[in-house]
Amino acid sequence: MTEEQSARTKMGDLSKEFFERKLEIDDLNDRLKSLNQQQTDIKTEMDEVMETEEMEKFSSAFGSHSRKVDVFPQIDEFEDFLNWIDKTGSHEFIQKRVNARPVRDMLENEGTLPPGISTFMKSTVNCRISPSGRKLLMSK
Repeated sequence: MTEEQSARTKMGDLSKEFFERKLEIDDLNDRLKSLNQQQTDIKTEMDEVMETEEMEKFSSAFGSHSRKVDVFPQIDEFEDFLNWIDKTGSHEFIQKRVNARPVRDMLENEGTLPPGISTFMKSTVNCRISPSGRKLLMSK
């Protein structure tokens, strides 16, 4: 057996093993999705009861529950918000995060990066099971 044949055999074995685990995970994820939805529905109903009855906390033989209401900001007028930040110096209202798309575009088109920005590389192996592979694995 040549080195190339050996590598192909090894990749075939790894591919089979990978997709066997993937099918198992898919089954578990389907079950988990259903259970999470059931829990969400129950918590929604609990929230409605606790709001209606003005309950902050509740305890039962099974456990305790508390209700908390949070406020989440959203930007309606971006330019107004940026102008206010510039005017007041209130930079604590923004997060330090860079939009990757324009950085990638600038690097690709101009070969440079904005000042203070660096990049790192990450590779990902994408795996998709073929219909025939699924049948083959499910038949065992």
